[in-house]
Amino acid sequence: MDEVKSDRQDLPAPEPKRYPQKLIAPRNAVELHLLAIWEKVLGVRRLGIRDSFFDLGGTSLQAARIVNQIKQKFDRVIPVTALIHGASAERMAFFLTLERAPASWQALTPIQREGTEPPLFCIHGQNGSVFSYKPLASYLGKERQVYGLQAGEVAPETRVEDMAAEYIKEIRTVQPEGPYFLAGYSSGGVVAFEMAQQLTRACEKVALLALFDTFNPALQDDTPTLGAQLRTHWINLSRLNPLQQLNYILERVKWKSFGMAEKIAGKFSEQVRRSNSDELPDIFQRIEESTRQAVINYIPQVYPGKLTLFLAIERPAAQSSDSLLGWGELAAGGVEIQEVPGHYKTLMQEPRVRVLAEKLSACLRKAQVVGD
Repeated sequence: MDEVKSDRQDLPAPEPKRYPQKLIAPRNAVELHLLAIWEKVLGVRRLGIRDSFFDLGGTSLQAARIVNQIKQKFDRVIPVTALIHGASAERMAFFLTLERAPASWQALTPIQREGTEPPLFCIHGQNGSVFSYKPLASYLGKERQVYGLQAGEVAPETRVEDMAAEYIKEIRTVQPEGPYFLAGYSSGGVVAFEMAQQLTRACEKVALLALFDTFNPALQDDTPTLGAQLRTHWINLSRLNPLQQLNYILERVKWKSFGMAEKIAGKFSEQVRRSNSDELPDIFQRIEESTRQAVINYIPQVYPGKLTLFLAIERPAAQSSDSLLGWGELAAGGVEIQEVPGHYKTLMQEPRVRVLAEKLSACLRKAQVVGD
């Protein structure tokens, strides 16, 4: 039987978001228009031009909407990853005043280029963006290089094996040989798993393979009964304090309401659907569909090494109850479990990402010692 290790330390309670106290007003029309876009997309009023998209809890979906609105307002096409280094209206205004726009799409995206520690390569999730890794990178410390691998905008790959092969070529331009440190969130974990397979077959060492709440795509879809789902909710709630319990309930009511609204809009209102698509570039919809299909069609084989699975403690009630998310029989070197706060939708967001970064840092240090 595979070795299973579990880290069940008490997890700190999430802290409330902190917003900057001093607001710096727009100094020109460009900053004024950009700040209006920030406030509209983020749903926050009275922002300053130096308020960071990340500090305000911005998501990759909101980043895509900001980029699309910048295109409509300024007739400038910029990659979503420009927001990694231009997260405020002030910084984005500077980019827009340049004669040349920020670099166009590239698969290998520096998130944190400086540092003396070996690079961590993070693979995009279903939406193809590596934007969500920025907060994680910042909490790993300035000494850790972090690169993201994002999906192609023109012709997204449709097979996990092809994605993995292409991304390996990319990471070798930065790091020609191992040991490699790989990570992936959600479906990105599946691609990271295949990259580890291909690198191992090429006689390269993979020091760390970290999956952030990633299901084995070949796992049987055994949707739990209603009673089992209620028990999962009860277990999730029992591990939270009263404030967290309230947030847990409110989050799920919001997700459920949003899902129902989407179904109604899709069934009865083509106009509403077109309105929503105006905010989201078509390429993101194509990337999501191609990535989703690639993961569905992927058949993982046994990996000879160890897999580290970062597991959100708030388990989805309507999904499989397998504690290893289907990876138990696929990691010959064992599965190490690291529990982190939140749900798979929130573990990469503030403030939960801080705990994820802390535990990932410990795993990186340990793997680096072993790799050396």
